[in-house]
Amino acid sequence: MVAYYLLLILMILIIFALWMINRWVLKHEGRPELLGICTNIIGLLGGLLLFFLYGDHSFSIRALFFGTIYGICYSLGFIMIIFNCLKIGPTGPTSTVTNIGALVGPTIASFLWFSNKNSPSFNAILGLICCILSIILISLKKDDGKQKSDLNRKWIRLIILGGIFSMISAASQYLAIQYDTNSTFSFIIVNNGVSLIILLFISFIKQNKFPRKGEILAGTYTGIANVTLTVLLFALLKHISAIIVYPLTIAIPMLLILIVGSYFYKEKLTKVVILGCISGLIGVGFLFF
Repeated sequence: MVAYYLLLILMILIIFALWMINRWVLKHEGRPELLGICTNIIGLLGGLLLFFLYGDHSFSIRALFFGTIYGICYSLGFIMIIFNCLKIGPTGPTSTVTNIGALVGPTIASFLWFSNKNSPSFNAILGLICCILSIILISLKKDDGKQKSDLNRKWIRLIILGGIFSMISAASQYLAIQYDTNSTFSFIIVNNGVSLIILLFISFIKQNKFPRKGEILAGTYTGIANVTLTVLLFALLKHISAIIVYPLTIAIPMLLILIVGSYFYKEKLTKVVILGCISGLIGVGFLFF
């Protein structure tokens, strides 16, 4: 069991680096659809390589179904909506809704899979509540001098829509694992293929030219990270409950980003944000114990 928690820590570090790299590229004139295209190309190649090396060379209907849903939500929700929100607006509210969606979707779905003998404990439920509270409180910090009151109605609608896409994509990934534990590589191929087709079409409509160096490098890392995270997630959820895996892989990276932002980007830690950090740490404690 210790090995599985070490893999969980590895996932947290990968996610932390993923957010930091993409945040930097998008703040330096990165184009979301081209960053997504690079990500999906690497993800597709990685999925095909693993499929032919270790897969059973078959595609299940469930992998096709859930992979397609995930690919649609990832391309439209995460790449086109969330990445654009990170590029042009405040990070706090956007990442909050995204993370809550990614947390709530699979966690609610996991409740449907619990039997009487392994129903979620009081500590697990309390830890989940603390992690959600942590994300909400952390989002209240100022970001690049902009206040949440600056958000117009269109911005709010986009954020909510992105959160819904995030919830559906994360839930579809979780259900793919539950329905077919051997569909890891075919799921990776399908979701990256579907997302790539959508983003290529969007890029063609926008008449984009070739990706820049930063978009290629960030996309390469993100593609490798996505494949690695999917493989680890499919493996870990066979041994660790989703109510532990998802909150930890969402709350802890946010805490790390907040600390790094405070130290390197000189972002001020308000009392509310500090309270959010404490809530997150308490939540992690409840989930572990």
